[in-house]
Amino acid sequence: MGKDIFSKKSRFSIRKLNIGVCSVLLGTLIMIGHTAQADEMTSDGATVAATALSASQGEGVPTATSPGTAPESAATATVAPAATETVTATSVAPTSSVASSVAVSSEAPASTSATSSAPASTAPASTSATSSAPASTAPASTSATSSAPASSASTSTSPVVASEVTSSTNVSTAKPATDSEASRSVTASTASSTTASSVSASANNVTVSETANVPRVRSRRAVGQERAQDRSMEGKDIRYVYQNRRATVNGGEPTQRAKIEYRQLDDYEVVNGKTVATDPSGQGRPVLEWTVTFNEAKYDRMGGYYYFTIPNNVSDPYDFVTDYDGAYVDRYGWKDANKESGAGTANAEGVQYVDAGNRLEWRVKNTVGNDYNNVDGLSGVMGDTKKVYVLQLSNSSSARKFTIKYRTVVENSSQAISYIAGVESKTGLPRNNWYAISGKYDKNLVSQVDAPRVTPNLTNTSINVPVQTVASTSSTLSGTGVPGATIKLYIDGQEQNIGNVTVDSSGNWTTGELPTALNNNQGTGETIKPRQTVQVSQTVNGEESSRRTVPVSVGVTTVEPSSLTTNQDAVVAGQKEVTLKVPHDAGIAYLRYTNTAGETAEIPVKRDNVSSAWTSQKPEAATVKSVENGKFQDTIVLTMADKIAGTEVAAISNVVEGGFSSVAGWQPRSVENQAPTIASAVEGNRKTVQQGAQLDLASLVTVADKEDDAQATLGDKVHAEVVSVNGNAATKTVDTNTPGTYTVKYKAVDSQGKESNEIEVTVVVNPARENVAPTVEIPYSNKDTKEVYVYGGEANSFDIKFKDDSGKIASATVKQGGNRAFDPVTGEADTINTQFGFKANVINAETPATADAPAVITYSGTPAATDGLSKERLDAATKGENPEGLALGWRYATATDTDGAFIENRAVGSSNATDPGSFRVVLKGQTQKYDIATPTEKVEVTNPANVTNAELDKIKEKLQIEYAQTNDDANLADKKGKTVDAEDAKTKIKSVEKDNAGNLVVTYTDGSQDKKPLSEFVTKDTTAPAKPVINTPLVDKAGTKTPVEVSAEPGSTVELFDKDGNSLGTGVANDQGVATITPTKDIPVGNVTATATDPSGNTSDVSEPKVATDTTAPAKPEVKTDLTGKAGTKDPVEVTAAPGTKVELFDKDGNKIGEATADENGKATITPTVDIPAGNVTAKATKDGQTSDASAPKEATAATPAKPSQPVVDTDLTGKAGTKDPVEVTAAPGTKVELFDKDGNKIGEATADENGKATITPTVDIPAGNVTAKATKDGQTSDASAPKEATAATPAKPVVNPVKAGGTAITGTAEAGSTVEVTLPDGSKVSAKADQDGNFSVPVSGLKEGDTVSVTATDDAGNTSSPTSVTVGKGIDTKAPDAPVVNTDLTGKAGTRTPIDVIAEPGSKVELFDKDGNKIGEATADEKGLAVVVPTVNIPEGSVTARATDLAGNVSEASAPMFATTSGTVDSFNNGKGSENTPTVVKPSLSGKVESSTTLANHMNLKARANISSTEKDASTLPETGDEVSIGGVVLGGILAAAGLAIAGKRRKEDKNS
Repeated sequence: MGKDIFSKKSRFSIRKLNIGVCSVLLGTLIMIGHTAQADEMTSDGATVAATALSASQGEGVPTATSPGTAPESAATATVAPAATETVTATSVAPTSSVASSVAVSSEAPASTSATSSAPASTAPASTSATSSAPASTAPASTSATSSAPASSASTSTSPVVASEVTSSTNVSTAKPATDSEASRSVTASTASSTTASSVSASANNVTVSETANVPRVRSRRAVGQERAQDRSMEGKDIRYVYQNRRATVNGGEPTQRAKIEYRQLDDYEVVNGKTVATDPSGQGRPVLEWTVTFNEAKYDRMGGYYYFTIPNNVSDPYDFVTDYDGAYVDRYGWKDANKESGAGTANAEGVQYVDAGNRLEWRVKNTVGNDYNNVDGLSGVMGDTKKVYVLQLSNSSSARKFTIKYRTVVENSSQAISYIAGVESKTGLPRNNWYAISGKYDKNLVSQVDAPRVTPNLTNTSINVPVQTVASTSSTLSGTGVPGATIKLYIDGQEQNIGNVTVDSSGNWTTGELPTALNNNQGTGETIKPRQTVQVSQTVNGEESSRRTVPVSVGVTTVEPSSLTTNQDAVVAGQKEVTLKVPHDAGIAYLRYTNTAGETAEIPVKRDNVSSAWTSQKPEAATVKSVENGKFQDTIVLTMADKIAGTEVAAISNVVEGGFSSVAGWQPRSVENQAPTIASAVEGNRKTVQQGAQLDLASLVTVADKEDDAQATLGDKVHAEVVSVNGNAATKTVDTNTPGTYTVKYKAVDSQGKESNEIEVTVVVNPARENVAPTVEIPYSNKDTKEVYVYGGEANSFDIKFKDDSGKIASATVKQGGNRAFDPVTGEADTINTQFGFKANVINAETPATADAPAVITYSGTPAATDGLSKERLDAATKGENPEGLALGWRYATATDTDGAFIENRAVGSSNATDPGSFRVVLKGQTQKYDIATPTEKVEVTNPANVTNAELDKIKEKLQIEYAQTNDDANLADKKGKTVDAEDAKTKIKSVEKDNAGNLVVTYTDGSQDKKPLSEFVTKDTTAPAKPVINTPLVDKAGTKTPVEVSAEPGSTVELFDKDGNSLGTGVANDQGVATITPTKDIPVGNVTATATDPSGNTSDVSEPKVATDTTAPAKPEVKTDLTGKAGTKDPVEVTAAPGTKVELFDKDGNKIGEATADENGKATITPTVDIPAGNVTAKATKDGQTSDASAPKEATAATPAKPSQPVVDTDLTGKAGTKDPVEVTAAPGTKVELFDKDGNKIGEATADENGKATITPTVDIPAGNVTAKATKDGQTSDASAPKEATAATPAKPVVNPVKAGGTAITGTAEAGSTVEVTLPDGSKVSAKADQDGNFSVPVSGLKEGDTVSVTATDDAGNTSSPTSVTVGKGIDTKAPDAPVVNTDLTGKAGTRTPIDVIAEPGSKVELFDKDGNKIGEATADEKGLAVVVPTVNIPEGSVTARATDLAGNVSEASAPMFATTSGTVDSFNNGKGSENTPTVVKPSLSGKVESSTTLANHMNLKARANISSTEKDASTLPETGDEVSIGGVVLGGILAAAGLAIAGKRRKEDKNS
């Protein structure tokens, strides 16, 4: 400075100036000290300056640091940038007291230069609040603390710290007010996050001071305001690390320092042995169990504040448990220190409380600092948080790790589940301070799909099972859900394969058989099988619901019913084996029953584990016979030693012996004992015996008992008992030595003593009899000759019957002459060969032989040439050559009864007539057995004298045979003249033929024949054939010779006729009755019929008609005549069409204007009946009711007018492609002008006005390419115009705002909605979308001065603008320009627009304002700082001021006012212009500084001018008295002091309230 500033004249001014400066400094110190203290109290010992440590588990951090080891330099860019802002006092005034024996690591406060780092030192703490560094190294900041430079490592004191004192600046000796405050003290630390924001903490309201070139953030999101990156973070971890003097955003491992997680609980849980719903309200809402873990095991001290958040959509927490990992006893519940006593001690288990007013943002900022704005998801979490729970621990606490568990109920699963856990720690740690936040910002952690419901099948409950359950024996599950949803089953967390189980339209679902059985999961105590967690979920539209827990209890035990009971639903009394169905997971089962003594008995069956056997606990009553282990139930078969009596048995199971039972209870099963039955075993309930015979009365009846007969019961089996004989209950026998009649009464008794009804049987004892031989009955054909006829060619059979007075025989047989026995038939027991193809059975055992049930020998066979019978003799006999038949020999039937009497045959020729069992077998031909039956229906033939083979076949079909009426066979007497069954007849007839004599000859299977005249079987055919049926559809067949299929009588001749009766052709119906007729000419349109004529000449009725149609329209005609100029005339018009068609001519409106018929050459000349109207003329051809399509139109016009001139497209179409911008075309007035794209597609039209101008608005976006126009009038169209090329609109070059080194975004304007892409110096690209106003901001980093970036804009159509290149300038300018100087005397200038000179920062925008603050003009200062502002309105009277805005948008203070007057002289206030002095006007200098006038009158004005040089200041700018500066300083200092005191008071009050 110049020496004259210290002249005597100025000393008083200097003294006043010093007073003001001191006041400012004092006020600042007071405010800083109190703000630091207040913030310390508010944050409970945690300062914002130290930002969050990650939960990185200490990676990269040495496990121990020597006290003498200095930390890394604070000059690193990530910790202390070269230029920072002091954001809050808390970032520069951490708490103080540190023991002198401990080395303190300190970083430069945020307000100091980052180039000076504090060394580690063992020296005592500093006693000064000012820097111990030389003045030359002190930063320019107003901060009260600073670190010593590295050069003072050997001599400097410890780094300066600030204490929580309110009035003293000596902070090293100030003891904290309380032990709690001492426990919170930490060393000073740099807040690296302060570079991100210039806004003071909302709770502090502290003025912000800045250093040069520091970018300022002027706004901040409100609490909970969600950012775009927050939304993109949904489902991702939130992480923040501050460790080893480095902060890492969105990094670290949130698994150790601070960890929060939750799990969704099942619907049910077992509490004190009882199953209860996890939702305390019983509403079935999802319940979350949270686990918050804080782990500082790597640190030898705890310290700070541990907090976690509660999401908006869950209930307040409950069931709190805090586990201190053995350091302290577990703590239950959460006592709020703000509201309750006993909330803990900070240096022990910690103090608990709930933040008042949800101070989450404040805590996050304390933890993270200004990095808060960069941690993804934090804003989303804060917006979704309802409460913050805090646990404060002292650094002397013994805890190193603690876990907090609690529960919440999800009250709205459609909202976010978002949460964080954080650590604020800053007191006395032996390493660098560290902080951590971890958590989740997630919209999908709780499913929004409701869990399905499961229908319980055990609705009973018990003290152990207080909820309805599903039985462990259930083979399926069912329930309700969302229709269409897919059901999943989980057991112990593993999905089971249950196939595709879908909820039906009624909301119900049922699984198939479960792949595995369910183990019970209820109650307490031991179980045979491990309890299972069984859950179901449903998936709707790809989203799976939460899982519904299925409560399972031990299932039902049943006694299986016996199949012997009436309805198969009971057990049998005295049942020998009893089957139990026991749940697969049961440990013991019980069978309860009533024994025969009437007592209730139980048999336990038990196993100790799954692998051990089931054993009876009462083997004297029952033992286990077998066990079958099933999927859902075990089947246990008990062998009973004790009889089951009574009316009911029951069963139940327990989980284990002594454990709880199935809630299904005892399962009863009824006991049934059906009565035995008894019936007579003798015919007619009467038994006859001979006197003295042996008689077993029990054999006269049969008894039955279903259970006993099945060997299913214990005890004696069912038996018969005699109740009485002849009414005497004392008599139980019949004396067969005494003839007479006895009535015997019986009953049956079963194994259980149950009795049947009584029955009676009569026993007759006859006197002794004389033995008589058996009798024989032989079915003689001729009794006189004792012959039995058999017939050749067919099977024969007759029965020989025997009877005996004893009612039975011992044996019977057939013998040959001389009583010789026949040989037995090999391979057939009790069968003999009676020769010539016959055999007979023999009786060799006692066989009944009564009148009603005689013993029978069947004599059967088919005659054959065996046993000496020649084929010739056999054929001769069967062909009827010997009517008497062929004798096959005498046979003798004999039998012996049980008494030894027998039928005696002498069996010689002389005795045949008298032998009782003799008979002769005689072979006769079939012609003697059968005759041809007289037909009941004759066959119609064409010629009875000449029957055709086809007609003979019809006779065969109707032929019948009957039993001959002349046959003397007594065995067929009742069949004479009766028709033989048709199927049986087929086996008897070998062939049917006609002979030359006109006979019908029937040959039987034995070769014999019968004949009858054919005339008896036929009659002349006089019946016409049935009406034929035309099968072929004749639609579209008119005009063709398509073959026509007709169904008619086989062999008949079918003829086809048209609608006029003309024959179209004939054909003969084949054997299947189908005739196919190919017409001999085209089938006419109309009905077609047919007749059939049989060979006898009989003709059928006419068939039903089939209509032949022709639906094919004639070919489209063609108008050949050129109709140009024919409009208004009746000139003939020539048309070509299909020959014979009617051709009609139509005008443009479809009116018929004439017709003609096309000749054989297809020409029709039509003379219009009216004048041909102008417009299109068409023709149509009609034939057979079918009309062709209209011909191609021919336009009828009047005399051809002149073609319009070629139009001209006037509009330049460059950039018009893709738009509908109007296009102007010049064309002949009145013409219709059409616009076409490059492909000839019409894209718009308009009519040219009287000036020949047509403005066409395209109906579609103009395609890129050539665009042409055509003009049309009176049907005449011009040639196309010369093309104009339409090109796509290219977005304008982006306008880019100046880019500064270190800037974080490229901003500017571009086409709205376009994608703005920035190419960075290294070639990489980043982009962003311009908003609806065209503004864009593209995030960048790392730009250096001199770098070049290129910016382009690309629209939605893919068109890219030309690039805008921008060179990166100096660092971002955040300093406002100096106040400008109005340099024009405005005396007398009011009411004019006189240009006004203003001196301002070069390049800045200068705005001029009147006394009311209205803007009256602006200009830009040139490179020398001169701006000439031409007022836009007349200058009003009064003060005129100016403001300057630099290129960075920084706005200066207002200039000193210049007064505009309407008249008067120059005064000293207006630069002395117009005074008697000749002034020196301020002018811009080459250096951009301001040159001053030399008169003292200018001092008042010059004090407001910018950047006055030192010389000028010495000469003119220092105020003579210093009054203004000193007064201002005192006032400012007072204000600052008051602010500090107010803030401190406010913080103390908040701390008390919280």
